[in-house]
Amino acid sequence: MPHKRTRASAQIDETQSKFHCVEAKVRYESIYKNQQMHPKKGFTLKESNYRDFMARIRQIAEALNWELFCEKRPSVDEELVREFYANLTSSEMTKVPVRGIKVPINLNAINKFFELPDVENDEYSSLISNIKPELLQEILKELTVEGSNWTVSKQGTYTCQREYLTPITNVWFYFIRFSLLPSSHGTTILLERMALLYSILTGKTIDVGKIILKEIRNCAVRHSGPTYFPFTITILCLKAEILANVKKTGYTQGTITIGTSTK
Repeated sequence: MPHKRTRASAQIDETQSKFHCVEAKVRYESIYKNQQMHPKKGFTLKESNYRDFMARIRQIAEALNWELFCEKRPSVDEELVREFYANLTSSEMTKVPVRGIKVPINLNAINKFFELPDVENDEYSSLISNIKPELLQEILKELTVEGSNWTVSKQGTYTCQREYLTPITNVWFYFIRFSLLPSSHGTTILLERMALLYSILTGKTIDVGKIILKEIRNCAVRHSGPTYFPFTITILCLKAEILANVKKTGYTQGTITIGTSTK
């Protein structure tokens, strides 16, 4: 007589299919089970009440081929995102097991969805690897109002106060803070982010997939704070043919305007 399947055994099977190892299950229970999402925010480039101002935003996005990347995004599957991060147990992983399916995690997969090229030796990466004194002043000139300056810590870390940013730079800072180079700090801006803003406004090549992949891996080793890029991760899982339930979440996508970017 065949063994009768119990509810307990069904729950065990479900847990085993969710997590590829004991470490992943422990990570889920101790870190990700109730983790909040870091919201992705974007523009509504085709429909805006701020036509003149948003025309400049649209122009920059088009120059970078970021029209799709910059668009606001729908809801995500929060539970799926938490399971993804729990199963991302090594920074060396190129595929993450999620519900029995291996989800590719590489810059090519990310860039492909956003219709962006893989940029070898992109100008932004080259810029931040060798920032010279004259470039520091050029960044301030391009991004900030007259009279601004860098704050330099005892450790030699350069930062700039958000209050110095020009209006258009401030809008782009709000975008990268939520959608490319996440940060919970909204008043003090590190040189890395200032260099990214400079690259955006001057039309330099930027490998979006490279940045997002690095931030996802960094997020996976943290034990606190929100989970990054929930929409991108949901899409990667959907592309791998994992069923997602985006309707059950409370996550909502925000639209960036002049008003929201001042918060």
